[in-house]
Amino acid sequence: MIDFEFEFQYAEEKQPTLQKVGGSIPAGRCVVLCGGSGCGKSTLLRCINGLIPQFYEGELKGFCRLNGQDTAGIRIGEIGELAASVFQDPRSQFFTVNSSNEVAFGLENHGLPQDKIRRRVDEAFRIFHLERLKDRNVYELSSGERQLISILSAWAMDTDIFLLDEPTANLDFAATQQLKEILLALKKQGKTLLLSEHRLYYLADIADEFWVMADGEIKGKYTAAEAKAFSVERRQTLSLRTLDLAEITVPEKEPLPKTAPTALAVSDVCYTYGRKAGDTLSGVSFSVREHEIVGLVGANGCGKTTIGKLIAGLYRPSGGRIMLFGKSQNPKQLQKQVLFILQEAEFQFFTGSVLHELQYGHAVTPEFEAKTEALLKSMDIGIQTPDSISSYFSTNTARA
Repeated sequence: MIDFEFEFQYAEEKQPTLQKVGGSIPAGRCVVLCGGSGCGKSTLLRCINGLIPQFYEGELKGFCRLNGQDTAGIRIGEIGELAASVFQDPRSQFFTVNSSNEVAFGLENHGLPQDKIRRRVDEAFRIFHLERLKDRNVYELSSGERQLISILSAWAMDTDIFLLDEPTANLDFAATQQLKEILLALKKQGKTLLLSEHRLYYLADIADEFWVMADGEIKGKYTAAEAKAFSVERRQTLSLRTLDLAEITVPEKEPLPKTAPTALAVSDVCYTYGRKAGDTLSGVSFSVREHEIVGLVGANGCGKTTIGKLIAGLYRPSGGRIMLFGKSQNPKQLQKQVLFILQEAEFQFFTGSVLHELQYGHAVTPEFEAKTEALLKSMDIGIQTPDSISSYFSTNTARA
């Protein structure tokens, strides 16, 4: 069903990202590409779905056959008829603004009759219980909700092969369980699944094999049973997360002293997107003490990112107030004091390399340059090209 062998080096990169990576996946099997960030998982999927070399430039050697058809020389759209793709950043594959139109887009592009398209789109939202996402503006959805739309779009294509690049990167626990049910249904239908993932627990009962990548190579291919039997030390060596959530323990921490001052106070904050009826956020209040670490958790679309943008001064609240160390702040004041890292980190980049990104907006003295280079070395990033910076930071921000 999927046969491939690749070597690939991105343009302007000094080292190849893939080094003679090969494999064969029979029809109806589920294979998971796993390993540390930057090991080549996403690049391998891009080679299979044709984005390399048709979109990402570089030197590609090798071959790929999908359903026995050699993909060399055929367009991305034709490859899309053989294999449906779900990208890590769903916005990078959207062609329309409306969620229902987005699910229909691929079907329209392949010339299906309108009545069949309508039935397929309605079926996609209905069987996965996502009717609440029909006819919505995709840019008013949360990142997790957009990810679900991209998954529905791939499912609607009804191809024999599905390629998914970290599909749970933006999903909450409930949505991840929904995705698990989708993948189980596809596998029962005989579909072939190839995923890159860091979260492995939801795939424990779906995957047939786990292929561990490192340094642009597939270092090992393990059956599901073998992967489940890995010791904690072995998983850490391979940069893998657990396949069993019951193994996770949360260490206890000493509470902060009650005398610690309140660093952030959010009081009755409300916010509404555009002309949308009702508040997106309504009467949100909480406080965070100095040196305290707080996690905002909840379902996709509950308002986590919105409250973060309000605290950073990127949005102006329609009601309530935000205080830092007891002083009320307006958005301009917050922008100078609060650092906000976007989920789609590449939207915050202004230069073409990691080094220049760290130096952007600073007077680059020899001392400052030495400091930034030492920081890059300490994090094992190095001075890299635009694609490397986007791939590294978007992956790690999504994981965080």
